[in-house]
Amino acid sequence: MCQRKGKVISLFDLALVLTFEGSSNADGDKVSGEIKIPEVAYDSEESDYVFNVSSIKDDAVRDLVKKSIVPQLRVALFQFGKDLIKEHGSGIQHSLEEVKSNFTRENTIKSQADIAALDAKPRSSTSASASAATTKNAQAASATGNIPKYNTEPLVKTEVTFRAPASEIIKTLLDPARVSAWSRSTAIIKPEVGFQYTLFGGNISGKITEITPSEIQMTWRLREWKEGHSATLKLVVTEGPEDSAVNVSWTGIPLGEAETVLKNFDEYYVKPIKITFGYGVVL
Repeated sequence: MCQRKGKVISLFDLALVLTFEGSSNADGDKVSGEIKIPEVAYDSEESDYVFNVSSIKDDAVRDLVKKSIVPQLRVALFQFGKDLIKEHGSGIQHSLEEVKSNFTRENTIKSQADIAALDAKPRSSTSASASAATTKNAQAASATGNIPKYNTEPLVKTEVTFRAPASEIIKTLLDPARVSAWSRSTAIIKPEVGFQYTLFGGNISGKITEITPSEIQMTWRLREWKEGHSATLKLVVTEGPEDSAVNVSWTGIPLGEAETVLKNFDEYYVKPIKITFGYGVVL
């Protein structure tokens, strides 16, 4: 929770794991499971939340959780940010007598009115543990000026093999004609550090930050990610007698998207490169 120019801001970015137990039939057979929510963020819309229900042996119970519990969670999580401001917002604002800037004064008046409106509404129940985690994220954002976009995976990696020397692989990944060929679209890219590239009609973009005879590093983002969020993609080529191994790793992939990123990299990078240039067998 912080205040900037009279505006109260509640910043949080959480990953939640909820557990439950129940009975699956009249005999009282016990079942248990988890509901994993990869991200609950300060700017999430109610439709943004993802609920992964798992570890349940009984399909009927899984369906019941999805039908009856998940909709209630969606409403409560969306209300969480408003509840934080309602509970703690008024205590961090400066009084109007202390505000000199007209712009800040207008924001302060509006924030006070918003908080008063929240106070007039009944409060929904929220997680106490999530409230505690909010403080740390808000303090970090206030101190650095950076607003967190996602919880991210610690490291996403894979290794692929191409039947080509390292120099050809590096060229294939950076030369605009070659990239346009295997991506089957007009690639905006150059083998230059600092170049802002765009692939697959703008679905992937970023900036090249390092090029060596055996390594490429670049920022990498998908179009649907929140504005301002990028991952870092690193490709290291180790050349062998016949094949070259490419170690591929990302940092900064949003939590819960690792499997999709790896699958798409294989489908849209690796297989097309092998088919287009004959760099190996496509499985």
